[in-house]
Amino acid sequence: MFCRILERLLERLDPIGQIYARLVEPAMGYPRDREVLSQLRASGLGLDCARACESLYWLENRVRGKRVCIIGPEMLKPGKPPYCDALAGPESAVLWARASGLVLDYVTGDGDLDPLMYSVALVFTRVFFKHLHGDNWWSSPPGPQHHQDRTIIYTTQVWPHTNCILGPLGFTDGDRAAILATAMKAKEVHLLGFSREPVATHKSAPTGFSSTKRAKLELAFKMIREASRSMGYHFSTSYIYPRSYVLEEA
Repeated sequence: MFCRILERLLERLDPIGQIYARLVEPAMGYPRDREVLSQLRASGLGLDCARACESLYWLENRVRGKRVCIIGPEMLKPGKPPYCDALAGPESAVLWARASGLVLDYVTGDGDLDPLMYSVALVFTRVFFKHLHGDNWWSSPPGPQHHQDRTIIYTTQVWPHTNCILGPLGFTDGDRAAILATAMKAKEVHLLGFSREPVATHKSAPTGFSSTKRAKLELAFKMIREASRSMGYHFSTSYIYPRSYVLEEA
């Protein structure tokens, strides 16, 4: 283990691997060996462990004991909600951040993001968690782990087999953003602008409203519910914002 913060997070996230294996693998049929291969490919290019640890320490200080707001694709109103201490979200959240003139504390994304959108994401977030999916790990080289004053940290949905990769962190960008906040012991996690309908339009190729995409979102909600429960959080509908939910320490 390279640093204490990484060791703490890996310990907190360890049960998520069993939840993923039970919920997602049978439903989607993803072979685990491809997830491991994607990790090995990233580690083979050299990972900046010191940079990753430094950014994780910084982020934990931003999140621990705070109200974290995860901005979803249906969050239309720009501007920081007054009850949010920290801001995060999946890739689509950078569009909201740009419209609001805000920088997100972290974003959870993956390797198939349009290069132009990826550049925008690095402008509007401080830490980008880039997921190493087994089904698209070849579409984008892992690349450098820093961009000016931004940091890129690699994540996996199965157990890590190499140093400096964080996981198991969940399945989709949205549930990974929420799970990470609970792993860092946020006081509350508010999911703003989320539903079970696929509405993201930030990909280079249209994602469509396919049954597969809808099934992935249903699995994402199941992951959030079970993962948050395993970390001692209660999941409920929130009335602060339409299509919003909250995770509170039980």
